[in-house]
Amino acid sequence: MALQKATLNLYVYSGEFGVDKPATPNYIINKSVLQGETNIIFEISELVSDYINIEFTGDFNNITQSAWAEWAIYKYDENGDLISETPDEGSGLAYEGYGYFEDGINPNFVTDVQVMQSNTIMYVPTGELARVPLYTGVGGATRVEYLLGGQVISAEDYNSTTTAITVDTNLYSADNFSDLTCDVTQLTEVGSGQTSEASSLGSPDKIVVTNNNGTTTTINIEYLSECKFTPVNLAFINKFGVVQDVWFFKRRDDGINVSKEQYKSNILTNGVNQLSYSVNKAQSTMFNVESNKNVRLNTGFVREDWYEVIKQIMLTRNAWIKENGTYYPVMPKVDSLQKKTSVNNKLIDYSLEFDYAFDTINNIR
Repeated sequence: MALQKATLNLYVYSGEFGVDKPATPNYIINKSVLQGETNIIFEISELVSDYINIEFTGDFNNITQSAWAEWAIYKYDENGDLISETPDEGSGLAYEGYGYFEDGINPNFVTDVQVMQSNTIMYVPTGELARVPLYTGVGGATRVEYLLGGQVISAEDYNSTTTAITVDTNLYSADNFSDLTCDVTQLTEVGSGQTSEASSLGSPDKIVVTNNNGTTTTINIEYLSECKFTPVNLAFINKFGVVQDVWFFKRRDDGINVSKEQYKSNILTNGVNQLSYSVNKAQSTMFNVESNKNVRLNTGFVREDWYEVIKQIMLTRNAWIKENGTYYPVMPKVDSLQKKTSVNNKLIDYSLEFDYAFDTINNIR
C-alpha cells in the first residue's frame, strides 16, 4: 500500500492545552504525492501565523505571544483507502520566531539553551529591572540565580509541578509530516504560559540560567547612570518570537511628517450693488490633513555582539516605545545598517529611527 494522498487537520488555538481545542480544524489540507517522490510535505508556518495576535500592554508578566498547534494526518493509498485507521498526530507550542538561512530548516532555538534572547550582556539604567525572556515549559530552564558581586541574592526554580497550562497564540513550521511528533501531554506550571521573564530586585549584575541539559548560561548586566539624556525603553519581538526589551541611552530626536491637500474656493460675496470678499476668509483651503510622528534613538556605546540585537530590531514586525508609562507601537524605519566593529570603528554605537504606528490625528472611526 503505497502512499498516494494525505489529509492534514490542523488546529491552532489559545488557552488551556486540549481543553480549548476547537471542535473543527482551522485548516483541512489535501495533498497528493508528487511524481518521483514517496512522501508528502506540509508547510504550516504561515497558516499558524494567521492565528497569531501578539498583544503587549507593558505588563511583562502577561503577554500574548504563543499558541498551541495540534495536527492529525490521514494517509491514503492509490485506491483511496486509509492506510491506517489511526492518524499520525502531534502537537506543539508555537512562537512567531524565525531562523536565518544559515540555521537550516526548522531550527529549534531552545533545545539546549533556554534563554530566548541572543545577547549575553545587557545595559540597564540604574534602578531599573533587567528582564531576560526564558523558556520554562517542558524541557525548559530549571533554575535561575541572581548574583551580585559573586553572591546569590535570589533564585527561582522551575519544572517543579505538572499541571495544565494556559498560553496565548503563535507559529509552528513543519516540512515532512512524519517529523511532526511532539508530545505535550504533560506541562509544567509556569504561570500563564511557557515563557517567563527572569527579573529580580536588588540590581543583580549576573543572571545564571540552568538549562535542561545541566549547562548554564550567564547574562551579564551593566547598570548605567545617564546624566544628560533620558534613557528610552524599547520592547520588540525578537527572533525567538518573544518580547525582549532594550534601552537606548543617548540622544533622542523627535520629528513629524505631515501630508495634506488643498483647493481654491470662490470667496466672492454677491452684494446688492457690488461684489466683495472678506480679506479674513482663506482662498486656499486645506483638507485630508494627515501626520505621523517619528523618533531617532541612540544606543550609546555597546559591545560588538550587540549588532545581532540591532539586526533583530530592524527585522521585527512588532515594537513598542515607552513614553509616560505607556508602551506605544512603533515601526523600525531604517532599511540598511552597517555593522560596526572595534577594529574598524573603535567605539561602537547605533542610531535607529522609528515611525509611530498610528496617525497623530486620531482618525479611528
